[in-house]
Amino acid sequence: MTVEHGKIEGDISVDCELTLHGMVTGNVTVVRGGVLALHGMCCGNLVVEKEAEAYLHGTVGLDALNRGGRLRVYGTVGRRVHTTENGDTFIDENAVVGRT
Repeated sequence: MTVEHGKIEGDISVDCELTLHGMVTGNVTVVRGGVLALHGMCCGNLVVEKEAEAYLHGTVGLDALNRGGRLRVYGTVGRRVHTTENGDTFIDENAVVGRT
C-alpha cells in the first residue's frame, strides 16, 4: 500500500492501493484493481471505474461518480454522488453531499 501526504497537481489515475492524506488539484480516477482511501482532498471529480474501490473520508470538490465499482462516502462531496453500471454505493448518514 502506498501512502501520500503531499500535493499532487493535475489529474491522477489510481491502479494500486493508495491512502491519500494530501490534495489532488484535479480529478482522481480509480481504475480496475485500484483501491483508494481518501482522507485528504480531491479538488475535481472522483471517478470509480468497474472493479475498483474508493473510501471517501475526506472531501471531493465536485462530483463522486461510481461507474460500476464500489464507493463508500463518509466525508464531503461538493455537488452530487452518481452511480451507473450497477455500481455499489453507500453514503453514510453523517456524510455531506451537495452543501459545500
